[in-house]
Amino acid sequence: MTRPILIAHGEDDSNVPISQSKKLVAALKKAGKSDYEYVAYKDEGHGFSDPANLKDWFDRLDAFLAKHNPAG
Repeated sequence: MTRPILIAHGEDDSNVPISQSKKLVAALKKAGKSDYEYVAYKDEGHGFSDPANLKDWFDRLDAFLAKHNPAG
């Protein structure tokens, strides 16, 4: 991967096992990549039901895009 990546996952996701995002993070580390961010949300599934988690996600996404958007 040559671009920054933001990874978020609900720990209780029944559609996509959290092990998949953990494997991606492990592969990024093994490849010596450091330009990624990872967050796992406890008690969340494939979407956000807790407004606090949704706000956290939007805050992280906003900061990530502000940092990495080449047009910004």
